[in-house]
Amino acid sequence: MTETGPLSKKHYSLWLMPEKNLAEALRANIRKLACRCDTPVFHPHATLLGQVHAASDSATQKATHLAERLSCFFLEAQKISHSDAYFRCLVIELALKQALSLAHKQACELFSMPGRAYRPHISLLYGHVAEAQRQQLAAQLSAPAGPLKMDALALVNMGENNRPSSWQIYKKYFFHDA
Repeated sequence: MTETGPLSKKHYSLWLMPEKNLAEALRANIRKLACRCDTPVFHPHATLLGQVHAASDSATQKATHLAERLSCFFLEAQKISHSDAYFRCLVIELALKQALSLAHKQACELFSMPGRAYRPHISLLYGHVAEAQRQQLAAQLSAPAGPLKMDALALVNMGENNRPSSWQIYKKYFFHDA
């Protein structure tokens, strides 16, 4: 059955997913920080494109097409930073290299969302945490050394309320060279 009409559209994000060992290390940090700050736990990822509003069939088709064009990413961590923005509370900032910039541009074009600003990062903590505590946490962490391998693209259903507890990986595409 093909979904039609405005009610069938859902909110999605496209995530770059870390390879297994990196994912486990990031997940451990995310859980530790979430426990310490009483905030939600979530899958480690780097968002390639967020706030996609599309029917499931269309989103899947476009994500599949994008994944076929991409290969593994080796991202460069720059620093740990923090913000009062809920979804950027504590992050690993990533260098915006040519391959990552091009992938973001391709995703924007495929999903008809041109001109979107892009600040690549891997979140470690979501929430509204006092600035003093964010500063303390950021000072205790260091950005991972070496390249951060991302070996898959995920199409993520963000749910109706965009809360991490309602996020579901709808489809995951491993890159052909993973």
